[in-house]
Amino acid sequence: MVAGQRPLASRTGLRNGRERHAAVRLEWRGDARHRLRPCAARDLLAAAAAVRPPSGDDLRQIVATVEFYF
Repeated sequence: MVAGQRPLASRTGLRNGRERHAAVRLEWRGDARHRLRPCAARDLLAAAAAVRPPSGDDLRQIVATVEFYF
């Protein structure tokens, strides 16, 4: 697809639903997002879950910073 050009599936002139379906499938095949490996998605979720909330000294530091600025 050329920059600034509308995607094939959204162009007018497709005669019926079958042509539109074929155009959408061609665009989907050209898009790499559906090729994301399941293990890569699992790794992203594990990394997001590993982020821990602040506790103890971290919270005291945050409160002291907020009190200083406000």
